Amino acid sequence: MSEKSRMLTEAIVNYKEEAVQMVKERLEAGEDPLNIIEDMGKGMDIVGEKYGKGEYFLPDVIVASDLFQECMKHIKPKLLMGERPKIGRLVIGTAYGDIHAMGKDLVVAFAEGAGFEVRNLGVDVPPGKFVEEAAGADIVAISGLMTTSATSMQKTVEALQKAGMRNKVKVIIGGPMVNELWGGESGVDFFTRNGMEGVSKMKEWMGAKK
Repeated sequence: MSEKSRMLTEAIVNYKEEAVQMVKERLEAGEDPLNIIEDMGKGMDIVGEKYGKGEYFLPDVIVASDLFQECMKHIKPKLLMGERPKIGRLVIGTAYGDIHAMGKDLVVAFAEGAGFEVRNLGVDVPPGKFVEEAAGADIVAISGLMTTSATSMQKTVEALQKAGMRNKVKVIIGGPMVNELWGGESGVDFFTRNGMEGVSKMKEWMGAKK
């Protein structure tokens, strides 16, 4: 890893605002935006790992995620989406009846950093919307904070099954209300309470390497 790559990766990990200036300077120098995204993605991987180990807490991850998104604002105009390397297409939203976005947004940041093309449906997403957006996707992710979200998640899985799409996409659910008893009977491919663990599983499905 070059010095400039190391510095940007570390700036993301330590959520240093200097990361934005580093990105601007590298873009102005004509560097391939893909290289810059890769360095930022490595930083988000480390942030996620630290969060998973309990070394980072939600405030740390939120600040790092916000910084990642701020850097992406400068990169996206320089990069045609069709030319951006993607490891897979992810559709994600918070279950119907649940308006909590934090957990979902953290997964979005981690997934984008990992190289996924992400379609963020927002919160309070009805099963039909997941089915509609699942066409062409590799993975459908459903987030939830409230215990009642389990029912909405189940209805979404059933809607995908009824639409004949369940065998065409991987389905992952996540949130503090997910447990082995319910998650194991939900008919999904993976369930977790840890966002980074979920993204790691999705990368595994897509055959991606860290």
